[in-house]
Amino acid sequence: MQRLFALVVIIAVCVAGLGFYRGWFNLSTEGSDHETDMTISVDRAKIRGDEEKVENSVRDLGKKPTEKIGAGSAAEERHHDEP
Repeated sequence: MQRLFALVVIIAVCVAGLGFYRGWFNLSTEGSDHETDMTISVDRAKIRGDEEKVENSVRDLGKKPTEKIGAGSAAEERHHDEP
C-alpha cells in the first residue's frame, strides 16, 4: 500500500513539474506583512494546445511506417513489371 501511495505522489509531482515547466500552471503571490495570498491558475487553452500537438505527432508517427511500406510495394511492382 505504501508503494502505491509513493507511486501516486511521484506521478503527481512529475505532472505538476511538467505543468509549471510548460506553463499550464502559474503561481502568484500577494501579501502584506502578516498575510500572504497564493493563487494557482490553470491555463486550459495551453493544455489543450499541447494535447493537440501530441495527438498530431502520434498520428504522424503512425503514418511514416505506412508510407514506407506503401512506397516499398510500389517499387516492387515496378520491378516485377519490367522485362
